Amino acid sequence: MVFRSKALLETARGQLCAMRGPTCNHDPATTVWAHSRRLSHGKGMGAKAADCFGAHLCSACHDLYDGRTKANEYSRAYVDALFERARDVTLLRLFEQGWLKVI
Repeated sequence: MVFRSKALLETARGQLCAMRGPTCNHDPATTVWAHSRRLSHGKGMGAKAADCFGAHLCSACHDLYDGRTKANEYSRAYVDALFERARDVTLLRLFEQGWLKVI
């Protein structure tokens, strides 16, 4: 069973983009929870990764990460590295804002 949490996905609402990539629109109104594309995180044919493997991304950065923006000047490895950093930023943000706690 893959971890799902509507509450976790909703933490993205109104947040600054954690990716801040070269195409970022810097508009918190467009920020959503973007799921990892890594197979090791549960991504598969027609299946999203587990909800815990994601980040707060604006619509422009989400499009770049998911490949909807054809930006040939950015390698897949570069975009993936931006997402990995965004995932770390999001995780720290969730702890700082009290959404996640160590008990």
